[in-house]
Amino acid sequence: HATHVGETSRGNERRGIGVIRRQRDGDQHGADDKHQEMALLEHRESIGAQQIARASASADRLFEILDSPIEVTEKPDAPDIPPLTGVVEFRGVHLRYPGSDQEVLTGLDAVIEPRTTVAVVGSTGSGKTSLVNLIPRFYDVTGGAVLVDGVDVRDVTLASLRGQVGFVMQDSVLFSGTVRENIAYGRPDATDEDIESAA
Repeated sequence: HATHVGETSRGNERRGIGVIRRQRDGDQHGADDKHQEMALLEHRESIGAQQIARASASADRLFEILDSPIEVTEKPDAPDIPPLTGVVEFRGVHLRYPGSDQEVLTGLDAVIEPRTTVAVVGSTGSGKTSLVNLIPRFYDVTGGAVLVDGVDVRDVTLASLRGQVGFVMQDSVLFSGTVRENIAYGRPDATDEDIESAA
């Protein structure tokens, strides 16, 4: 009986040691998990700080652009341009960017009729995009004139002109939202019929 009690005590002792070891192992695993969590949090905080720094630099640049003086201005009593049929004329057009001694466009003459497709072909830097940018007056000519339906684009309000000119860049940009919202981005009050027509 004494032997049985002694063996039982030793068995309980061994089980107790096993429990302590498991607790120690559990404590060690818990400490490792906490260490990993802390390291992950520090990593996320580091990435967050980098993103905030980049966003701040981008915001500074954006506000610098928004605060820059507007070079293209309207005449004091400029009227709205009537609804357009779409005749575009470049009459002796010259264009030189501010600070540059070289002209991008020199004495260009061309007439583009409504409902026609025209391809402007040339090497990089030859003035293709600059030519198109003259129609909605993103730039002003340094010589000659750009006319739409016989009206000089410098003689009308920018809003009435640009509100009737569609401009699609080579790189398509979609805003978050639905296709409908993207099409109606410039006219939030557009009807479904207007959106379907534009599409």
